[in-house]
Amino acid sequence: MLEAIVEKGRHLGKDAAHLPNLAALLRAKKKIQIGLPILEWYEAPYNAWFSGKVSRVSNNKWQVKYDADDSVSEITDINVLRNMIDVLKLPQWQENVAKVKVGFEYLEKRLTDQCASPYHCEKQHKALGLLRAFNPAFAQAQVDEAFVRDVTALP
Repeated sequence: MLEAIVEKGRHLGKDAAHLPNLAALLRAKKKIQIGLPILEWYEAPYNAWFSGKVSRVSNNKWQVKYDADDSVSEITDINVLRNMIDVLKLPQWQENVAKVKVGFEYLEKRLTDQCASPYHCEKQHKALGLLRAFNPAFAQAQVDEAFVRDVTALP
């Protein structure tokens, strides 16, 4: 679990799914205008993401021009269009991700013994690692002589 937190911090912001609430908020608040970056998933036979930009705005109709082939699509539902906004290209995304990353970096330093002595948690982290031995899948794959030796060395 703690390893997952550290890993999430290292990859934070590379996908809108990493911070879904932030992505939803940015999409809801962003003014729809020409040049707004779009990223849309197309199912079979493509099974791929296509990037583009809003190229025309009129009364409850928006036109998206795709980068790959200059094709256009007309969107008539504002909610559909908002869900297509490529938040990773918005400056507010990077600003907010940078703020959140500071917290994850702080946690990683505490968990890996890279902070001031009274604040590190590496020993507690190792002790809690013992609980993983009670997970049958982990126990079958990971509990061996070396694991037992490491556990017996815990304070």
